[in-house]
Amino acid sequence: MTVFGIGPVLAPVGLVVVAGTIVLHLLFRPLFTITGADPDLLLSIGIGLGALGTYVLALSGTRIVKAARRQELVTNGPFAVFLNPIYGAFVLFIIPAVALALQSWLVLLSSPVVYVMYRLLVRREEHYLMSRFGDAYLAHRKRVLLKFL
Repeated sequence: MTVFGIGPVLAPVGLVVVAGTIVLHLLFRPLFTITGADPDLLLSIGIGLGALGTYVLALSGTRIVKAARRQELVTNGPFAVFLNPIYGAFVLFIIPAVALALQSWLVLLSSPVVYVMYRLLVRREEHYLMSRFGDAYLAHRKRVLLKFL
């Protein structure tokens, strides 16, 4: 397994799911638009979530690359909060940010779909980390705050 983990498998499929919901939203906007909420508020929340997600993504990616060069397990920063902060950034922040910016409940529903795909694929990455880092990885799994992502 490379430093990218399951990303090369999950990213293209997730992109198709999210892009598909965006296209459907744009084609059938009246059906999928979030109503009853201030569009400016949704956009503002979306921008905030997008900024937070981008920060978590960049910080996590940088830490993984540095740790991979040293052949170390990353357990601090975003990795103290999420087992997989890169996937967490997409599922919890970036996809919802796009959904809120577009005012689309359909795009928002793509986030749990991507999460389910992640759960189906992540075992391979977890097995690799267990075989590579052993007890250190088990201890990290116990300490992390959000164990579901």
